[in-house]
Amino acid sequence: MEKQHDQKGNSKNTTNTMLKDITLICGLLICAALLSVNAYALGGISPTSLVVNYQLSQIPELDQGETGNAVIVIQNAGDFEATNVEVVIHDTKYLSANSYWKLGNINPGRSVSIVVPLKVSKDAKIGTNFLTLFMDYKSYSMSEYGTKNVENVKNDWLLSVKVKGTPLFSLKNFSTDGNPEPGKKFGLNVHFENNKGEAKNTYIMVGNNKVNQQTTSVSAQSQSASSTVSSSQQAQMLALQGQSATPGQMSASPSATQTPSASANSVLSVIGTNKKFFGDIKQGQEISAKVEIYVAENAASGVYNFPIKIRYDDRGITKTDEFTIGIFVSGQENIIISDITSEPTKFYAKDKDVKLNLKVQNTGSKEVDYLKISPVFDFPFKNSKSYSQMKNLGKLNAGDEKSSDFYFDIDDLAKEGTYEVKFLINYKADGIVKEENISATVEVQEKPNFEISYDSKTVTGEKDTMKLKVKNVGADCDDVKIYTIKKTDLPLDWTTTSQYIGNLKNNEEGEAILEFSVKSGAKEQTYLSPVEIRCVKNNEVFVQSEKIKIEVDGGKSGTNISNYYIYLVILAIILIIIAIVK
Repeated sequence: MEKQHDQKGNSKNTTNTMLKDITLICGLLICAALLSVNAYALGGISPTSLVVNYQLSQIPELDQGETGNAVIVIQNAGDFEATNVEVVIHDTKYLSANSYWKLGNINPGRSVSIVVPLKVSKDAKIGTNFLTLFMDYKSYSMSEYGTKNVENVKNDWLLSVKVKGTPLFSLKNFSTDGNPEPGKKFGLNVHFENNKGEAKNTYIMVGNNKVNQQTTSVSAQSQSASSTVSSSQQAQMLALQGQSATPGQMSASPSATQTPSASANSVLSVIGTNKKFFGDIKQGQEISAKVEIYVAENAASGVYNFPIKIRYDDRGITKTDEFTIGIFVSGQENIIISDITSEPTKFYAKDKDVKLNLKVQNTGSKEVDYLKISPVFDFPFKNSKSYSQMKNLGKLNAGDEKSSDFYFDIDDLAKEGTYEVKFLINYKADGIVKEENISATVEVQEKPNFEISYDSKTVTGEKDTMKLKVKNVGADCDDVKIYTIKKTDLPLDWTTTSQYIGNLKNNEEGEAILEFSVKSGAKEQTYLSPVEIRCVKNNEVFVQSEKIKIEVDGGKSGTNISNYYIYLVILAIILIIIAIVK
């Protein structure tokens, strides 16, 4: 029976253990599933995103009146499929490309190529012309709850078609008078030559004030666009036009990887008229134009595309030769102290370990890297730490702000007044390491400071008094009072718990008389009794702790009642002896 009972017990324990293991495994599986769903919900997977892959697409350069085929690659850069994909391209004034495609579904990471038949009109303008590709599809994404969402998406992409022709004019060179900087003006000189034929009714138009975009920058700042195309189209347009040229060169290299900041007619603005008429220009003849340009105050440091057009009549047909030059704007960083807060909120002489929260802001138009800041401890400020308090703030973009804490002691001899808190900053801008000082002013206030003088004396009775002279050697203070503090380990009983002295200005003196008694049995020694001096300045209560010396003579201190009993006992014994003797 006992054996059967043991077998049943063991079987029951085994079953319980298995149930616990199964429960644990199920719990772990549920947690893993929840974590997986949360990972999707928190952005671990991106929604459907159909894009035109400009790098893989092939668009030929065509002459006026020529036909050809463009191969456009449409790619799904998201993590969900695109369904019911439709693509449309319409004709423009100078380009014939009317086409429609029904592409069905495009899976994540896959791409589809379409062939677009192109025909350039005979009067098409020389340079870059644009077609717009319209896409319509169903996009999918994961919600924060782990459910799959679907929505209809419509977007459009610009396709650039370069019409070669043979321009009459070529850009000889250009130069600037002065350094283009934010908030300043500079002169731009451009020089062209007519390479062939005769151009009639010729004029130069410098800066169309429509698409004036930044292609490379230290700190790209997005600005509102006012051209006739959307801001997304402007960004695509610039990417298709090519990288901006360095000074003295034209833009030529196509690029689809740039992410410029759109800035229509706000970064580089022509002052006055931007047109100059030249009339008829013969072959070999050169023309020049000079304009004054203003750079916006908030322009980020970088190279900006600046368009120039020469319009003329060639054998009865109006043509336009277009050029793009790159103008480098040298933005300026400007690191300032934007705010200072402290704990405590007010600075006083003798304060220790004051916490100073410093906020620095880059109010310039250029970002800085590797920003480091160190406090400079000039009087009356001292380093309250035994180590350097240099802080590494890293990268600070234009307009951004960062904060850091520093700790100071304030010298005991600091007088009331305004002082500079100085900091040394180091950073790198445009690859150049720079160092400068920044500072802010703070108010240091002087506390009232009291000195106590008195005559040290020996206590000769039960009660005694002490006359104190209180002198204010610090800031003026009102309602000065002195408070005695009772200590149980001192043989002193204070009759006077507080004494009003009055208002004391700097170097003024007041008096206080304190009454006390010495407890019986007090030892002969000098005692240090604590007192506090309190006063009010600008609605703030100041407390200063001091100690006064009280010398106690053990043989004379207080009224020793036990001595009277001894005397009485001795007297009684003497009287008894006398009585017995008689």
